[in-house]
Amino acid sequence: KPADQLVRLSPDIHETLVYEKNRAWFWIQRIRAGKYDWVIDFLSNGRTIVLTALSGAPVRAGFAGPFSRRLAYNRLVAPRLGDYIVDQKLGLLQGLGVHAGAWSWGLSLPESEQRWAQGILQKAGVKTPDQRIVGIAAAHRRPARRWLPERFAEVISSLKRRGVPVLLLWGPGERGFVETLARQA
Repeated sequence: KPADQLVRLSPDIHETLVYEKNRAWFWIQRIRAGKYDWVIDFLSNGRTIVLTALSGAPVRAGFAGPFSRRLAYNRLVAPRLGDYIVDQKLGLLQGLGVHAGAWSWGLSLPESEQRWAQGILQKAGVKTPDQRIVGIAAAHRRPARRWLPERFAEVISSLKRRGVPVLLLWGPGERGFVETLARQA
């Protein structure tokens, strides 16, 4: 699954579970069967609250908020609103007495992944490892939250005129939108 690619490469994570929302009952059973000591809910949304509440874990932690969270979690931590999202997540850990310090992915990409990335960068016009490149993730799963394609096209054209390579990024189901944008630029 695309969502877990970076997490899988972390040497500090021994197991990655990728939730599939159309299999809710499976995931409730899977989490309970794991007999986890701690379940830390970094999202604290309706779906994850239910999974956490039904996990059976002795420690169930999440961000403080609506009353339903008090039913699911036995450790509530006040969210640090306005902080960078990673720092908010670290704040949840710190509220539990886990001091992670500064964060770093600390990833070591396999050689095959490095070759793949070099190929993508070369196609985008990057000639040297220290050359600037701009990556643009223009799509959004909700069209109402997308910036106008014409505006992205203006930015991309401006960057290209300055000799800055542009790499257009997309996720599942977004390729068509990005290809249209590339033609407009």
